[in-house]
Amino acid sequence: MAKILHIITGLNQGGAESVLVRLLENYTVNDEFHVISLLGEGFFSTRVSKVTPHIYHLSFRNFFRSVQSVIKLIRLLRQINPDIVQTWMYHADLLGGILTKIFTDARVIWNIRNGNVEPDTLSGRTRLVIRLCSLFSYYIPSTIICSSFFAASSHKTVGYDKSKLIVIGNGIDTSVFAIKNTKPAISQKLSLPSSSILLGNISRWHPVKDHYTLLKAFANVLNDRKDVFLLLVGSGLIPGNKQLEIWIDRLNIRNNICLCGPYDDVVEIYNAIDIHVLSSIGESFPNVVIEAMSCGVQNVVTDVGDAKRIVGDVKFVSAPGNDELLGRAILNAIEYIEANARTYRQVNRNHVIESFTIEAMCESYRKLWHKKGDLNEAHPN
Repeated sequence: MAKILHIITGLNQGGAESVLVRLLENYTVNDEFHVISLLGEGFFSTRVSKVTPHIYHLSFRNFFRSVQSVIKLIRLLRQINPDIVQTWMYHADLLGGILTKIFTDARVIWNIRNGNVEPDTLSGRTRLVIRLCSLFSYYIPSTIICSSFFAASSHKTVGYDKSKLIVIGNGIDTSVFAIKNTKPAISQKLSLPSSSILLGNISRWHPVKDHYTLLKAFANVLNDRKDVFLLLVGSGLIPGNKQLEIWIDRLNIRNNICLCGPYDDVVEIYNAIDIHVLSSIGESFPNVVIEAMSCGVQNVVTDVGDAKRIVGDVKFVSAPGNDELLGRAILNAIEYIEANARTYRQVNRNHVIESFTIEAMCESYRKLWHKKGDLNEAHPN
């Protein structure tokens, strides 16, 4: 049995956080897990505490509290005395990695969840942390896990030790993300025609998600099809978002848009929509694509991260930031689901079951942590 300490930047809603939680909840080997959140309590804290009582919340929010938190982190490292420290995201990789090397004998494994390292998509502070991580990558971690081939390639480009980069793709619980029939209930709740085609975008209000291009593409779709509605689901995608409201009115699409905001039961939303649209200009391994696909939903994606690799068919892939191509890809998807109404959902779900299960992901982490057998994970070229 190994004692494994996870150090993560925070536990609010996000891709890295959700992967960690799914890993903890579905891991079946009798290892002992400890979790440290650098930014305090978050959305997933309760779920983590149900898996392990060893959860600790620090307060890296201002200088004074950060100094106190560094001292507490050092004490925890000594107290826990882990065999392995698995860090998640840049700030945890850097801080957790350095302190682990100084104060313990644990093996350090980094986890990179971001794919896009273009300067204009990152803050100056994050760019500095990435630069420092690239330098320390030769000395601190034994292995660097990337969530996608795209992430591995981009981080090799910015100077990470390429000999340590491996890819472990995300996995989901297909018993949770399963095909159900929630469209009638959601259509009634939102006062939408039962025969309408529902598009969905499950994300958050952030420039990297490029909602403006999505809205322009949707306006293009409405020129051809009037029976299509778009559900925007996630933090900040709410009535009262002034910039979003301006765009909607400018494009004259208000009657066909539903601003749903955060939604507790995202599986219910996935099963209500016919097509999920990823409009981002930057991703690594977009969880929402395989989650939607596991629920049988057809996906339209921009060519970011590993999204194209996941979806496979180029008819449903658009260049980022191009509303004409994205609109065409959506129309292609509408034509496809109408022509294959009886089969497409199961085809999509089967693809996830074959390639992206939580069991396969957990087994890859187990092999890495215990260093037994062939990891069977790809290294970037």
